[in-house]
Amino acid sequence: QWTDLAKSFDIATGFFEIGALLALDGKWQQLGKIRILMGDQVSLKTRRAFTEALASRIGRLNDSLEDEKESNPFLHGVAAVVEAVRSGQIECRVYRKKKFHAKAYITRAKFDVIGAQALVGSSNFTRPGLTQNVELNIQIQSGREVAQLQEWFERHWAEADPVDEEVLKVVARHTRSYTPFEVYAKALHEYFRGRELTAGEWDEHRSRMFSRLDRYQQEAYWSLMKIARRYGGAFLCDGVGLGKTFVGLMLIERLVLHENKRVVVIGGVYYWLPKWTGHMYDERLGKWHFWISTVSVNVLFFPQHFLGLAGMPRRIPDYAVQFTDWNMVSSIGGFVFGLSQLMFLYIVVQTIRGGEKATDRVWEGAHGLEWTVASPPPYHTFEEPPHVTEAEAHG
Repeated sequence: QWTDLAKSFDIATGFFEIGALLALDGKWQQLGKIRILMGDQVSLKTRRAFTEALASRIGRLNDSLEDEKESNPFLHGVAAVVEAVRSGQIECRVYRKKKFHAKAYITRAKFDVIGAQALVGSSNFTRPGLTQNVELNIQIQSGREVAQLQEWFERHWAEADPVDEEVLKVVARHTRSYTPFEVYAKALHEYFRGRELTAGEWDEHRSRMFSRLDRYQQEAYWSLMKIARRYGGAFLCDGVGLGKTFVGLMLIERLVLHENKRVVVIGGVYYWLPKWTGHMYDERLGKWHFWISTVSVNVLFFPQHFLGLAGMPRRIPDYAVQFTDWNMVSSIGGFVFGLSQLMFLYIVVQTIRGGEKATDRVWEGAHGLEWTVASPPPYHTFEEPPHVTEAEAHG
């Protein structure tokens, strides 16, 4: 009834769910403006706490839409809510200075003869709060008291933070059209959920390298993975001729094909490039590439620590607006790192095409049979079995 007599609603609520607007579908559209001021059950005194509480609040809004699908599978009426938020007919803010758990509904009348009215009590602006729960609310018609409520609302509204973009993203995700391919991909994802191969099963049945490793090499690979998981990294160190290359290939295959990660092999190229090509690379460019890569990769990944502490989950296609700044910094680091690899490619091509002649033993302290022959090694490296010293035997 109030929607017929009012031109706008101001709503203060501890919790807000889209279902409340759907319960009033066909009615709230008559209003020129709806302002929703929501709070949380925790004190929002810090930026981090606000971020976590906002994520909780938006998550609750997302869950309410999932619940709404049980009785309204096609979410009829939600598209109008999306358009109203986008156009500014509906505004949403979160109050974060103190614990906010108020429930008040204030109208602005279309006609002066009727005057503004208000409702104060226990009902949150949710479907249960409006239609299901046993609630106690008091209607206020006194112009002076409604004016006091309006003043209180305006004061807290001015101190609250806009969250229209977050609300819009959550709601729009449930109403956007999906392509047939996206539906098919989601169906496959649900079908195969829980049927993924474990790491051990993948090694045994899908890897092309694992079966080619000897038992001691398989154990080296397992130990390498175990140490890397525990400490965030590992060195593969062994004597000459024990198959470090094959263990490394197995590791790369596992990371790329099973864990869908990207592997960058740079250090080994700089070490072996003079031996492969017979030319020395430009050391100045190599140092530039190293430092640009090192700095940019830290700019890429270090902000992710701050985002994680602020409450942003991993591996999501989109994120709330409060995470934008650090994601932008991270993106800049990623682009710079990617561009720096063009310098690496240039160094490799330049070295292949020419440069200072490389000696047989390019690096001081380099031991092994490969360093006893010319750079690059001839096709028939040894016409007769080489004489192996103790230093060359242990690399």
